[in-house]
Amino acid sequence: MWKAAFQFLVLDVVLTASQKIPVLPPAYTVDFQEELHVFGQSFYNKGTWYYDFPNGRARYDHLRGQRDNFCFGQKLSDNDPHAPCSLLFTNHSSMYVFYPEAKTCCDLCGVKEGCTVLKPTWLSNGSYIGDKTIQGSTCHGWITPGFFTVDTLYATYSNVPCLYTEKSI
Repeated sequence: MWKAAFQFLVLDVVLTASQKIPVLPPAYTVDFQEELHVFGQSFYNKGTWYYDFPNGRARYDHLRGQRDNFCFGQKLSDNDPHAPCSLLFTNHSSMYVFYPEAKTCCDLCGVKEGCTVLKPTWLSNGSYIGDKTIQGSTCHGWITPGFFTVDTLYATYSNVPCLYTEKSI
């Protein structure tokens, strides 16, 4: 009897832990894998997020081959639109697109358009979608509607992002 009750308690704790809505740390740096699903096509890319919410800044570096919807199509790298690209957020006000190889940049959008640093609680109204093992780590998945896409974030129990995906609405 005690063994069954203990197993139930352990199962309840595991299920509750895996369904804890992630709150991003106020500042961190993490390598990421990105999936973009738009118009029936899927694109994959790697990069690094630099996140500093208290100071209202972030930088998302997308490596060569990127097809990020904010980078791609800005005509900032005419020779290679899939060249490395960075999204820069400053002082909770604007998002800039920067192609370091072409040395081109633009102020793409601001607060009115919803282009700000993600709040640490951006998944607070999200829905738990299950766990995945990503690069050897157990990551818990959350999905939430974004401005133009449905956003999914997989993060470890300690809220380290593992995988981010966007799918067009």
